This record gives sequence, structure tokens and C-alpha cells, in this order.
Amino acid sequence: MQKDNKKINVLIYGLRSLSTSLIRNFQKSDKLGKIYIMDKGKNNLLKKVTYIGDTSRIKVYEHIKFIKEKNIDFVIAYHDYLEIFGLVDLYKNKIKIPVIGTTSRWYLIEADKLHGKKFMTENNIKTPEYITIEKKEDLKNIDKFGLPIVIKSSYLKAGYGSYIFNNKEEALKKAKRILREEKTVIIEKYVWGGGKTRINPAIHMGRK
Repeated sequence: MQKDNKKINVLIYGLRSLSTSLIRNFQKSDKLGKIYIMDKGKNNLLKKVTYIGDTSRIKVYEHIKFIKEKNIDFVIAYHDYLEIFGLVDLYKNKIKIPVIGTTSRWYLIEADKLHGKKFMTENNIKTPEYITIEKKEDLKNIDKFGLPIVIKSSYLKAGYGSYIFNNKEEALKKAKRILREEKTVIIEKYVWGGGKTRINPAIHMGRK
């Protein structure tokens, strides 16, 4: 049997800690060809990689052209923009090369918290009780589930967007701020995870 000496070229969108770990492991393989990274940042500790820069918003046909020109065999996509707007779907369905990443349909469950809550409720997946508020005058119901108050913005907010308050006035301020930016704020029942050390609900969890 003839030995397969083909080298595998990898394209990675988003230079995160997980990407860095994968790259270092890929580099141990004699099957690896080249690694291309599309991201605005760089990791100077990584060797033998080619940085393309932040090209996430280039047109779809330019992505296809790059894939073909560089003979890309495998794609890893962690970039929110690419997942929301369907580039992962494109690789899977049209270019038909292996890709690690979330399709636009499933990414919405994480990126859009309200969509995720509705999906879980409709499919009998356990999730804390919640209400949605779209008008400032309805914020009178912000303590419907008592204290602590869990407030969530509708969208992911770069990994954040969930807040816990043990003070109604502070919760109101945050909810009003979210409503200035988004159409909906989610109020969720606080559920203790059951760990040995209970989180102090007086602490504001998340970014201001």
C-alpha cells in the first residue's frame, strides 16, 4: 500500500487560548503542512504560522478564493461574526471541507439569550424561570422572583451580559441601561448551583 504523504493545511479564525493549544499540538504531527491565522492579534510565542490579519468581514467569494489558493484542508472558526453570518455553514455545505465551529442556527442559542431560553422552554430542557421586559414602566416587576435578581442582556456581549444583584435599586439601574441599548432585558430566577461555597449574591457578577 502506498503511503499517504499529503500535508494538511489548516486555517484558524480567532487566536484564542484554545486555538494556541491546538496549534502547538498540530505542530507535533508530521502530517501538518501550513497553519494560517486570521485575527487582528498575534502570539509571538507561536512559530511556523502565517498571520493573515483581521479579514473576518471580507466578502464570501474572497474567503472561497483564499481556501482554494492556499489548499486549505481543515478550518477552525471561533469568530462570532463568522458563526452568526453563516461562514461555517458555507464551509460545510458548499466548499465541503472539515470545519470546527458552530453553524448560524445553533450559534443563536448562545449568542441570543432570549432565543436560547425559548428553545429550552419549548423543548422541555431545564432552565430557570424568567420574564422579559421591553418597557421601562414594566420594570416594576424586576423583583418578581425575589432577591438576588438575575439580569441578562439579550445578546452575548463578548462572553458577558449576565448580572446578579442583591439590591433592587442597583438592578433597576442596570436594566434601564440595557434597555437603552437593546429591545429586551431578561429577568431570571436566581438558582444556586449547589457547590460547597455559595456565591455571595451581593457581589455584582459581570461587567458594568
